[in-house]
Amino acid sequence: MKNVKTYLLLALCLTLSNCSTKKELDSPIIINDLETLNSEVGKLFADSDLVGFSCLAIKDGAIVYQKDMGFADIKTQTPYTKTSVQNIASISKTIIAVALMKAVDQGKINLDADINEYLPFEVLNPNHPNTPITVRQLATHTSTIMDTGDYIRSYYFPDASSLNKLEMSKEYGRYLEVIKTNELIDESTFLENVLTPSGKWYSKDVFSKNKPGSVSDYSNIASTLAGFVIESATGMSYEEYTTEYIFKPLGMTQTSWDYSTTANDDFASRYFTKTQVVPNYYLITKADGGLYTSTNDFSLFMIEMINGYKDKGTILSKESYDIMFSSQFAYNDELSIGIFWERNKDGGFKHDGSDPGVTTIASYNDAKDRGLIIFTNIDATKETFTQLSNIWNVIGRYEF
Repeated sequence: MKNVKTYLLLALCLTLSNCSTKKELDSPIIINDLETLNSEVGKLFADSDLVGFSCLAIKDGAIVYQKDMGFADIKTQTPYTKTSVQNIASISKTIIAVALMKAVDQGKINLDADINEYLPFEVLNPNHPNTPITVRQLATHTSTIMDTGDYIRSYYFPDASSLNKLEMSKEYGRYLEVIKTNELIDESTFLENVLTPSGKWYSKDVFSKNKPGSVSDYSNIASTLAGFVIESATGMSYEEYTTEYIFKPLGMTQTSWDYSTTANDDFASRYFTKTQVVPNYYLITKADGGLYTSTNDFSLFMIEMINGYKDKGTILSKESYDIMFSSQFAYNDELSIGIFWERNKDGGFKHDGSDPGVTTIASYNDAKDRGLIIFTNIDATKETFTQLSNIWNVIGRYEF
């Protein structure tokens, strides 16, 4: 499941982005010409298990490097390009971050307010019933809301009734009988079923024994709840709010939460392996991982994030950008979290994601003033991330 893979992502991505800054700067092997860079990336891709990928480098508010390789669909031999669309998994949470801060700018949300001020149903940690969970805690994974086995109920496969284990990865095959019972419900219904004592999937195990705000445990369910807080506080659906205040202002015309995107010609097929296509699915908890976009479209968002980090943003106030990118909770001496964005002690920010058939990374390296995005349409495994790491670090050796 996605929450398990997130810890793999976190460990491996320490070598992929800002945490590799010192190694990159100290490296004596610099790539000086574009032909050599493209050749190196091409060799690594040819030797990898990747189906298709697109990567972009951003500097000074513009794309300075773009490389696409492989296929969006092997059967039809459709190339994977910068306009190929896929769901981007947990990088979707960075949209929650911006939407939250936009609602703060509008005076509709207080980050330190009890979430129950905004929700139509009450959410409390039963181990600490007198300690409210705040909006900020949802956004920093310190709410004590955990991803239990019931999180698999957020994956809706339209053709689940006819699926067999051979069509699924080993990981998702284990949950196939549960997946077959999943229904396409609204995320508010999902959240109420999981988080409230009257909910049909409720268990005290969804809450840790720690006091809210005391520890950070990555939580997709808490992230989805943050999206629903935005919906409840603003009176607009999360889809409408993010489209109105983020996607439209930035000109992100290929970006949406619409499941029907999977039927579009530019949608990239998803793969467990090069020989195993992922059956079509939809994420009920869309805010935490269900955004559909392309590297080209997402670059518009990343350029705005980098500009906001530099006090030049246009869709949030300077104060909101400062809060979003400031360290809110320290994981360890090297890594902390802002409002959903992960922060390295040397500066910059990043996020990554994985879901069935997709692996994604987005990062800004402060020392080099360089943003990088990479999307690929294959499952996140240790091997996938090793291969992406090799490509990522080769690109890091080029002086843009």
